Amino acid sequence: MTAGRHHIRLPESFTSARTYVEALVAFLRIYGWLWEHHAVDFYVTDYWNVTFPAEWRVLKDPSNTLNDLLQLASHGRVKDEWPASLKEFVRLSRAIALPRDPEGDPFVRKLESESRPLDNKVTYGMTPKKKHEVQILSSLIASVAAANDTPNVLDIGAGQGYLDAVLAYSYGLTVIGVDDDEVQTCGAKRRSTKMFKGKKRDNAGRVHHINRRVGAGETFENLLREAVEETGVDGVSQPADADEKDPLASNGILDEPAATPARSSHSRWMLCGLHTCGDLAAVSIRHFLESDAAVLVGVGCCYNHLTEAPNANLAAPPSHWESSTNFQRRRPPSKDAPPGFPMSAHVASLSMALGFTARMLACQATCRWAEQPDAAENFSRHFYRALLQAIIKERNLLPEIADSRDIIVGRLGRDAFRGGFVAYAEQALPRLGIDTVKFGLTREALEEFRQRFRDREKEIAVVWTLRAMLAEAIESLILVDRFLSLVEASGEGDVDGGATIADTGDSKSLEVQLFPIFQPIDSPRNMVIVARKLNKIQNERVAVP
Repeated sequence: MTAGRHHIRLPESFTSARTYVEALVAFLRIYGWLWEHHAVDFYVTDYWNVTFPAEWRVLKDPSNTLNDLLQLASHGRVKDEWPASLKEFVRLSRAIALPRDPEGDPFVRKLESESRPLDNKVTYGMTPKKKHEVQILSSLIASVAAANDTPNVLDIGAGQGYLDAVLAYSYGLTVIGVDDDEVQTCGAKRRSTKMFKGKKRDNAGRVHHINRRVGAGETFENLLREAVEETGVDGVSQPADADEKDPLASNGILDEPAATPARSSHSRWMLCGLHTCGDLAAVSIRHFLESDAAVLVGVGCCYNHLTEAPNANLAAPPSHWESSTNFQRRRPPSKDAPPGFPMSAHVASLSMALGFTARMLACQATCRWAEQPDAAENFSRHFYRALLQAIIKERNLLPEIADSRDIIVGRLGRDAFRGGFVAYAEQALPRLGIDTVKFGLTREALEEFRQRFRDREKEIAVVWTLRAMLAEAIESLILVDRFLSLVEASGEGDVDGGATIADTGDSKSLEVQLFPIFQPIDSPRNMVIVARKLNKIQNERVAVP
């Protein structure tokens, strides 16, 4: 890593974070016509003929296969005969995104080489993807903890506690894992009990899991006080006393209150999160800034669950969204809570509205498309859904729904797509309360409708590929907004890519770093923010190792 107050690796043509986000906003506005439309209304609005550039329609030609589209999305491969404007879009979409390859960073290479192999006792239930993430991030957190004397960790959005178990068992840290999903918290406790029962390991730390919601309006001090009162975790990390009557206590892996009275040393606590969902990443940053927590290490995800500041040009999410169980789990506890985007004053000054569609797009991982054996099947899924919308609108099957975005089918099993459009429609239409018999939607009628659009299926594949290529630019804007919010809190308005900035001596004097940590193919949401308060660290000259 580059030493100094702040570090971010920008695309080659940029030297300032502020001018970089301005370029991102300009780029996204130029191509707003590509990402702002509602994809399922593709045929309803005749998007291909009305909005999509005529010269770009060459991608529908038989000479351009679906595999060509996958290679375009993943690797930016273009053909000489394609129009210059299309090739320029492809070039810009790749050039303007934040660098995502950790191989270019010597610190990350060192981190990977020195990370400890995960003990089989703590990998129970982990997927290969999760193992990759936990191994690398736990090594980073342990390294930062050692360098900055912060052996106590509060993990917000802990889920099943995979990261927490490794931090405690392998690195000897004291961890409080917090999650507002009771099922996840119970699962984390069961894992701890099953993994560590009867096992002994010298110098193991402690891990506790508590169930509660974390909101942006709360203070870190209150959150920490509640966690300490509930779990009895000592404010200073120490190996747990051996207790042969409790097989978990004998390892320092406790989910029951410890006998030691709680003591608080807030400056020696670190705030962390692995794939904190939606606004939870923003909440973590605000907790860090408003509290005495010394260090923040966070990797965000699920941008579709972000909230946005009110904007006249911002379309609201579908009305069904706020009533869904999934949204209720992830939204802030109050609509008065600060939004998840924008966070920085500079990005807010640009009046850039993303909206629900853009935030959904930011979750795409086009780097994986070419390597996924069933990637082309996703084009058929989008085709089926757009075709269903066309039927609904043409036959006026849901006249009571004014906003077409409120026509929500929801998740269907893979079998619904394997049988072709007719099989899909037979499952989807009843979900919407549509009586197929009443409206004469027989298998023959559905197949006849599909045949009408048979020659237009590839249009969906073309447009979906190009709009998905905007995902990394949208995600880059969200990430640099978070980075700048921390830089602004440090008293600086801007930062050069990798530049060293003198310490101002401000009470909130911060060092902020944003860099890729995971292999993007293994884990597309691979950007980590590391921030530390210099005035809270005894050795202020010790940076991230």
